[in-house]
Amino acid sequence: MMRDNTVTRLIQTQSGQTNLHVWRGGHSYERQKGHIYRSEWNNLLFSTRPQPQGESQLRYFDVRSPLPYASATFDAIDAFHIIEHLTPEEADLFLREAFRVLRSSGILRLSTPDLESVCRAYLDRVADYDRSPSATNRVRYEWSVLELLDQIAREHSGGLMRRYVAEERFDPGYAKKRYGDVFEDFRGQDRPDATNRRSAARSPARVTPRAIFRAVRRRLRRAALLSRRYRDPDSVRDFRNSGETNKWLYDHLSLTALLAKTGFENIVRMTYATSDIPDWERFDLDRSTHGDHPIEPSLYVEARKPPSPS
Repeated sequence: MMRDNTVTRLIQTQSGQTNLHVWRGGHSYERQKGHIYRSEWNNLLFSTRPQPQGESQLRYFDVRSPLPYASATFDAIDAFHIIEHLTPEEADLFLREAFRVLRSSGILRLSTPDLESVCRAYLDRVADYDRSPSATNRVRYEWSVLELLDQIAREHSGGLMRRYVAEERFDPGYAKKRYGDVFEDFRGQDRPDATNRRSAARSPARVTPRAIFRAVRRRLRRAALLSRRYRDPDSVRDFRNSGETNKWLYDHLSLTALLAKTGFENIVRMTYATSDIPDWERFDLDRSTHGDHPIEPSLYVEARKPPSPS
């Protein structure tokens, strides 16, 4: 069933479906849904890193290559925030491969940042600041610019957004509304001891000359490392090829057109809570475990491979 011997057995759901789950990572996503997709889905993690030793439930794989499965293998594919990390040409290849490995009448589910929502948020924040040039509206406006451009333009991990977070130049409530639970990954609060470390670092008992010297030295080393990265074209090229950056953005019109071009039909816009994939109510891969909201607010679209001619 496989084109190589890395994985020898395909997993089936409780109802006998053979499904493929493709995504790029995220601590909150893995923490909330990993026990579900690891147990009942076949998993490709979009990564250029080598397969970790001892990891048998997730396959590290560069999805810009042909998918390592035989044709007509899967009943459904859930591609969670993959397509925006591909160029239009790479996205075309990925969708054609998804079409190939789906069975007749199989379902492809795509989630991706909604270009329409991102643009509307930017225009709304411009209008808000024009009406009331407050510090809060300025911060929200700057964040909307980052949301639109930073992950496309960045040349190092985290980009300007990471700097804004480190400098606390953002509105936590607004950022959480725009990014959902995954924003906590970006802030580093997904690690259980992160809050304790920050509190300890700010404790007066630790603010000693030696501690200050070490902190300054760490910052200087980090700045020097980043400076070398910025000057090194190969380093920038490697980062741009790592899969972190957004290579394209879609709204429902452009995504529908792309799916139709590939041969999919019955293209339908869904929500984080709705899907035609059997047993989706039990999988519920896009809903947060912390409340009735998406893990990452997205555009959700599903399409079917046409049935085989009778």
